[in-house]
Amino acid sequence: MICGIDEAGRGCVGGSLFICGVAYLDELIPTLSHLKIKDSKKLSHTQREQIATELLSNPHITHHMVKKEAKEIDERGLSICLKEGLEEIMENLASKCPISRFIYDGNSTFKSQPPLFIPLQTLIKGDTLIHQISSASILAKYAKDLECQEIHTLYPQYDFLSHSGYCTAKHKELISTLGYTPFHRKSFKLF
Repeated sequence: MICGIDEAGRGCVGGSLFICGVAYLDELIPTLSHLKIKDSKKLSHTQREQIATELLSNPHITHHMVKKEAKEIDERGLSICLKEGLEEIMENLASKCPISRFIYDGNSTFKSQPPLFIPLQTLIKGDTLIHQISSASILAKYAKDLECQEIHTLYPQYDFLSHSGYCTAKHKELISTLGYTPFHRKSFKLF
């Protein structure tokens, strides 16, 4: 059984980092074909929500989500947060499923140590190549979307619904004018 791992919010200046691991047998993939599972960036907000809801309710799919908030990223650093998140996911899912390998979307494992005898591989553009990574990508981005809705409710003037915490020109201008919220990563030097 493959466990695909991906994250959302890694390059954001606002909001949390969400790292998700998803494990299921390849034999399940044909039964999910109606969901059009692919890289979360190629799906609309509504499509991600619909697919995430089905993935989360499927008893044959196991997942684990790690959330690293802005304050922790500022205090510990992004690489450490990614390493810890990967290790937590691998430990959690290896204890629940017969995982044969972990595949992380990207080119670095951040020196994380997988459980004994289970390999951890990286794969660039894995979210377009491996079904389980695409599913992890969708769940991570769905969690990020939900958080952005919550932040927007608290701080509507920052328009988190349009930029999802990424450092767009408009978002940078809003931070410059209004200052940081508790959800912003102050260690990401913008000025």
